[in-house]
This record gives sequence, structure tokens and C-alpha cells, in this order.
Amino acid sequence: MFKRFHYLIAALIVNIALFVSFTQVNAVSGSEFQAGRIIDDSKFFSGPTMSVNDIQLFLNAKVPVCDTWGTQPYAGTTRAAYAASRGVSTPFICLKDYHMSIPYKAPESGLCNGITASGAFASEVISWVAQSCGINPQVLIVLLQKEQSLITDDWPWPIQYRSATGYGCPDGAPCDEEYYGFFNQVYNAARQFKRYGRDSYLFNYHANANNYIQYNPNAGCGGSVVYIQNQATAGLYNYTPYQPNAAALNNLYGTGDGCSAYGNRNFWRIFNDWFGSTFGPPDYSCKNSVNVSGASTGEKVIPNQFNHSGYATFSLVLPNNTGSACMEAHTWHPNLQSWITNVATNHPSVNPADGEVVSANVHGSTKSELNFIKYRNTGSGRIEIHTWDDSYQRWVYNIATNHPAIDPADGEVIAGDMTGDGRDELIFIKYRNTGSGRIEIHTWTPDKQGWISNVATNLPAIDPADGRVIAANLYGDNRDELIFIKYRNTGSGRIEIHTWAPGQQTWLSNVATNHTTVSTDDNEVISANIFDNEADELIFIKYRNTGSGRIEIHTWAPGQQTWLMNAVTNMSSF
Repeated sequence: MFKRFHYLIAALIVNIALFVSFTQVNAVSGSEFQAGRIIDDSKFFSGPTMSVNDIQLFLNAKVPVCDTWGTQPYAGTTRAAYAASRGVSTPFICLKDYHMSIPYKAPESGLCNGITASGAFASEVISWVAQSCGINPQVLIVLLQKEQSLITDDWPWPIQYRSATGYGCPDGAPCDEEYYGFFNQVYNAARQFKRYGRDSYLFNYHANANNYIQYNPNAGCGGSVVYIQNQATAGLYNYTPYQPNAAALNNLYGTGDGCSAYGNRNFWRIFNDWFGSTFGPPDYSCKNSVNVSGASTGEKVIPNQFNHSGYATFSLVLPNNTGSACMEAHTWHPNLQSWITNVATNHPSVNPADGEVVSANVHGSTKSELNFIKYRNTGSGRIEIHTWDDSYQRWVYNIATNHPAIDPADGEVIAGDMTGDGRDELIFIKYRNTGSGRIEIHTWTPDKQGWISNVATNLPAIDPADGRVIAANLYGDNRDELIFIKYRNTGSGRIEIHTWAPGQQTWLSNVATNHTTVSTDDNEVISANIFDNEADELIFIKYRNTGSGRIEIHTWAPGQQTWLMNAVTNMSSF
């Protein structure tokens, strides 16, 4: 409970007045808020970004002069008189001057490393707790402001220190006395954010999964399904379980409407205003890497909904032996003769036998994300999924899946919207060395720790050099079909397209295409909606041994007997 009004209303009124004087590091607009990615893990759980002295100077700058004796006017009288009328006496101690005793805290595995001190100023508490619990001190500063405006209040009341971070203060109930006091509030809040990760199964909101999040404590105000992209964002929702609605975002520094909530909006806005982007810093460490020796191998053309408008284009991913010594992503203009972007990613060159890049729309937005799938030689010993943001210099998330590392000659990961919900699932295809002796289709849950389904198909296990599985929406019904592409050793002597019915036990169609059998070393079939139609097209990519000496992209008409388009790109074949 804020000292004068209900905490939601009070935080807004105080912030409207106070934020006018803030020195903005990175002014933002409500349109930039991402409900599923409020702050990156690398920012939230970072090391000591501020020393004790840095924190003290910051607090001094926010309140240069403390109204210790309440001489400033307020509500037709002085602050001191107003406070006295409500049972609060001077002096008012501002946060920069606040000193307190500290109880001993023992180390706890996976949470905090303990605290050994008898007394400290607020700046020391913030710094020591941040180091003990592995939380960015900037996060704790923003939390103190978001909950009680303590950072900028020049006449704070004792109740603001008593419940400084809002810890133990549930909606609609009194705060728990066990957690009263500034130190207890800061320490237990930091500890709790670590616990949200360590014991995530105990809490309501989970990273790397779809979560229904309300706009307001009033369930009648509604909410939406949000794909929470990382643990820090999940922790914020567990701490303050509401997302801002459009009205709150449209008036970023003021009030929204009767269905608005402001806690997570204010956290994001204050952090950006005071400390810059909530996204982790770009990683340019790749510039010091060394190329994998030998000729360039493993190049891959992938469909890529590069931005939020227009139809899909194509990106060429080069895993090794690039000019930058990094994995590179080059995105074509629709004419395939020039580049929209050429990016050296944050990941050093890799052996393509260990991993590949897959494009997927896992968040249900109007663009796709690029995912680096590491099959073997992983630090975790599991198949790993690393998803880039738009810059390809940061990771949105890094997931060690529930599946052990494997030889990619036995299986691969593909993406497809199998449910028609507008979001792609990641699917693990096992081609051989399967328990069933069949090609197997395993569809991950959003967190990649369990399976939505496990299917042994009607096809015997095979050498993936003979055939591969892809997903495509061939019928324009918003749901992808799984398709088995047979490249060689076919009965027809042609590339064959076999489309499974749901369940992968029977076929919807079997087509011998107009193209003779080929080697998967030089060619592959992919799918993309490149003409902005209701259905996807099947596309034949020729990497080497092309008549033109360039990478060629051939798009089939429905039925795969003729071509809609034959394009010779600007890129030489390898």
C-alpha cells in the first residue's frame, strides 16, 4: 500500500510528475513494448553493473535535496503538517541517506550466496544483494521506483521502506509482516526472482511457453496469450501478474483506462529511461574467431519472413569459411539479384555436420525467427536451440532440449504449424536408428522439455540422403502438412512428393514430379509462401552443378509438373 493512495493509482500520479525531470537514456514509445520479452536474461541476471559508489551517486542525483523536515507545501499546508495529520512525523529520510541494520543471511543453493553485515546504507544493500543473488542492481533500483517511488521521493514515509519492493504484498490482502523492512524487501525480492527460475514448476508463468496473462486484476477486462521468451520476463509476470493493455501503452507516461495495469509497463519504461535498452548487449565476440578450415560447406537457403510486412523472401546462411569467420546470414531482395542485408552473426563458424539454421515463426507474429540448432558437441549434452533476435547479434533464448545430442545423419529439426494456431512448432524427425524401425515424428512442447506428440509413421526408417521430411501448408487451410520428399532411389526415377494425412499413417497425395532424382548433397526442397497466396509453394533449391554456375531457385506450380518461376540468383554455386 502506497503512503497516500492505492498503489496502482498512486504510482501513476507520482510518476506523471516525477518522470518529467528524468534524464532519459533511451526514450521509448508504447509500440516498442514486447509483452513476451520485457527484459533479457543477460540484462536481468547480469553481474555488478554498478558499484556501491555508482549507486550512491545515482541516488544523490535523483534527489539532490531531501525535504527532511517537510517544509515544502502540500495539499494547502506543509508536508510535515499533512503527514502529522496521518500519524507520520518528521524527519523524512530519503533513500540516499537511509541506513539500517542487516540480519545474517545464509547461502542457499541456486538462489543467493548469503549476506554477512551488521549495518549498511541503502546503496550498499542494493549492491550487496545484487552480488549475492546474481541480479543486476539496476533491476533492484527500478523495482524500488516501480513499487514505491523511493528512488525519486524527496519526503518518503516509513511505509514505503516497510514494503519497499512490494514483496509479500498480494493483491487485495495486507502485506505480510514477516517481510517488513527495506533490507528484507530488497533481499527477498532478489531471492524470489532467482527462485522463479530454480523452482519454475511451482509458479504460474513459464519461460519459452505460451501463457495467458490478464490486463488487470479484474478478469472481466480480459487478457491474451503471450509467448514468454525468457526467464527474466516470466519472473516479472510471476511477481506482477498483469500485462499493459493498449490504453496503458498509448499513454506511456500517464494513465490508461479502467482495465489498465501498470507494473510491468512501468518497469520496462523506467529501465529504458534510466539505464537504456532492456535487451542484452550485442555480442561481437565472433570477430576474434577463426574459420573452420577447408572449402565453404553446408550453405542453406531458408524462407525468411524478414520483417512484419510483405511476403516471405529467402536468406542464404553460410556456416563456415566466410570473410568474417562468423556464421553469416544474407537476405535477398525478392528479385534474388541483390541483398537486403548481409550480416555476420554473433556465432563463430561451425561444422555443418554439428548444426544448422532453421526459420520458424514460433511466436505467432508476422515475421519469422532464425534458430541455430546444435545437434552434437553441445555444452549441455542435449540438442540445443538458440534463437536470434532481429540483429543476429543477440540471443532471444537458449534452450537445452529434453533430447540427447545426436548424429544429424540420423535426425533433424524442422518447423511447422501443425495445429493451425499461427505459431510454428519445432519438430524432431528421426530417420533411422529409431526404436520403432519407422521414420518418427516428435513434436516439442513450447519449452522443448516435453512432447506434444510422438508418432511412428507408416514409412520404414531410411537413410536421410534418400529422403527428408518438410512441413508446408499446401491446401491453404492455415495448418501445415508433413511431406516426405524422396530424392533418389524412387520407383519413378523422379523426385517424389508424398503428403501425409494427419497422424502420418496414410497419404493425402503421392506425386512424381517433373524433375529427375538428385543428390541431397547438391539440392533440397523447401516450402514458402513467396507469392502471398493462401497456400505455400514447394521450391527446389539447386546449390551446385547448376547450368548457370549460380545457386538456382525453382518454384513448382501446384502438382509439381511445371514451374511457376525459375530464378538464377546473384550467388555463385559452391
